[in-house]
Amino acid sequence: MLRTMVTQLIEHERIQTTLPKAKELRKVADRVVTYAKKGDKNNLILASGVVRTERELHKLFTTLAARYAGRAGGYTRVVHLGRRQHDAAPMAYIECAARERAAAGGAGGARARAALHGRPPTRAPRRRGPQPMLLARAGGRGAARHGAAAAGSPARIAPARPRSIVFAMSGGERPFGAGKPSKKGFIVLVQGRLGAGQMTKFQELFAPLAAHVATHEAGCSAYELSLDAADPDRFIIYERYESKDYLESVHWQSEPFKAFQASLGPAGVEFVEKSVSTFVEVDVGF
Repeated sequence: MLRTMVTQLIEHERIQTTLPKAKELRKVADRVVTYAKKGDKNNLILASGVVRTERELHKLFTTLAARYAGRAGGYTRVVHLGRRQHDAAPMAYIECAARERAAAGGAGGARARAALHGRPPTRAPRRRGPQPMLLARAGGRGAARHGAAAAGSPARIAPARPRSIVFAMSGGERPFGAGKPSKKGFIVLVQGRLGAGQMTKFQELFAPLAAHVATHEAGCSAYELSLDAADPDRFIIYERYESKDYLESVHWQSEPFKAFQASLGPAGVEFVEKSVSTFVEVDVGF
């Protein structure tokens, strides 16, 4: 994390973060500037182990090294901004010293603090002693019957989504979550793996079913297929219904769903692994 922040600091010469991170970042940033001022091969290797991009590394050893050639230290400074509104975390700017723009503690700093607390920008107040700090206010029976077409995407569901999931497929006429009812939904999550090389055929069979659900089943607000980038035979299907009764009485009884299940075997699509889980949404999240 600090490597990324150092690279961003060299690029923009001022970034905003929490005060504890700014203090730690300052130590690393001052150290890489010292490497650049020495300018030899060994220090270039040390700096390249911190700075992530060649462009910022070049700027460090040219622009910044020349700027701070006459300084013995203090290449960066931390400007306090106050506390963040939603969680009261102390915030700060960390910036390169002697940068061309005006210091953040003047009118620019006042505008930044106003934006942080959601207030319109005002003139910088006179300092008359300590200023007050603004603080923030404070699996069901039906799952066993559910076939491979328990649909959906892992995007907005309580169970964590695998980070390698990158491909999503739906009917295309209703975006994910469109028409999502305000009441708690009934979630079905199908995870599994197909035989080698069968995923393309599986997608071809799944697409008409997803299109039917998107256009004809108003009680289903999500019906998506996602694939694992690291394992192309592994998939997750996520669906969200207004109720379990809707799943059983409408979706399972639809002709496209029955046709989809019946077509898997003749098409040579077999499940090496498959599990079906059901969930009921709670009031946490969005």
